[in-house]
Amino acid sequence: MENPAIYFVVDVTSNRIFWIYLSDAKLMSLNFEGKDNIAYYFSEGKICDNIDTLLNKLDLIANERNQKFLNKTPEEIAEI
Repeated sequence: MENPAIYFVVDVTSNRIFWIYLSDAKLMSLNFEGKDNIAYYFSEGKICDNIDTLLNKLDLIANERNQKFLNKTPEEIAEI
C-alpha cells in the first residue's frame, strides 16, 4: 500500500497547525533542482482549525491514494 506524505508545521505561539499533502503533482511543482532549500507559503485552506475536518480530508487523501496504488506491482507503481 502506498502511503501519502503529509507535511505538518505546528506554530506553538499561535496554536495553529499548517499542513500540505505532498502529492506527486505537488512535489513535481516544487522545483528542488539545484536548491539547498525552498520556501512554501501555506494558504488559509491549509490551516487546521477543526481537527474533525482535517481528519476527514486526510481520510479522503488516503482512500484516493489507496485506490490508485492498491494491487499494483512495483513496476506499475513506478510507471504511475
